[in-house]
Amino acid sequence: MLAISISGATVGETAQQVIIDVWGEDIWAEFVDGIQAIYEHHADHEADRQAALVRLVDMMYPSLFNDPALQQAMAQCPQAGEKTSPSWWRTLHEDMISQITLVAVYQDQAMPLHDHPGSRGVSLVLSGHAKIHYANVTEVDPASGMIEMVMAESQECHEQEVSSFDIDHNNIHSIEAMTPCTQVLVVHTPPIKRKDQAFYFPLSNEQWIPGQPFTAKRIQIRNNFGH
Repeated sequence: MLAISISGATVGETAQQVIIDVWGEDIWAEFVDGIQAIYEHHADHEADRQAALVRLVDMMYPSLFNDPALQQAMAQCPQAGEKTSPSWWRTLHEDMISQITLVAVYQDQAMPLHDHPGSRGVSLVLSGHAKIHYANVTEVDPASGMIEMVMAESQECHEQEVSSFDIDHNNIHSIEAMTPCTQVLVVHTPPIKRKDQAFYFPLSNEQWIPGQPFTAKRIQIRNNFGH
């Protein structure tokens, strides 16, 4: 696991954001409705929920991927050699129900561990290959901001593969690009409570081994970084 500088907490300052109006397209509303229904139906069964999300993505992927607004955003995404910060993002839609964002992550510039307060959703790889690392909090020291954590599973996602997160499961994760540029469609429903969102920076450089404890510094995120 790569230790990442705490200065990364300001990553959103250099990311460009343009809201693209795609909500007139019924396909996006149908996709969000499907995600919500799956979470409600499989609230206590993570494996069943993941299987249902995979089926939803398989059914809707061609229509989603070929949406003109999404294709435009993907074409505008900088390539790896053009970026100096860990991620780039464009908001496709945001309202009280959901936020839909295209996020690009670059090789050797992993997106730090971060949480998704008050939200649940999916990360769908559109191009490239990502490795997603999950972690859980075991103890919090409010005075120092130090967090005791434990490494959980890692998941590899290729094109058209999906990962999920909710308030109680996989809420803290990082995304590592295994290809020069990996583009991910992220759906949050409802949108994240941004004022409560934080990065978690490990204090040591360790390999990601499930069950291994580590200490991290929790830093409140000052700027939206798209995920």
